[in-house]
Amino acid sequence: IKKRIELIKKMVFKDYIEIHTEGKTMIAKMLSLVYMGDFVSYYLAILRNIDPAPVEIIEKLKSML
Repeated sequence: IKKRIELIKKMVFKDYIEIHTEGKTMIAKMLSLVYMGDFVSYYLAILRNIDPAPVEIIEKLKSML
């Protein structure tokens, strides 16, 4: 299975970064990925000169509350 995954990565994904989780439990590993995704999104927005603060779905939720 590992060999198959490596072959698929080479065939399908030309440029990618592999991120490994941290934590001992499944929930800790999942939250680790969410945390990393948040930071990546934030810094990509900054690099593209986009304000990362307004999130439409969150703003809509706030207005509904």
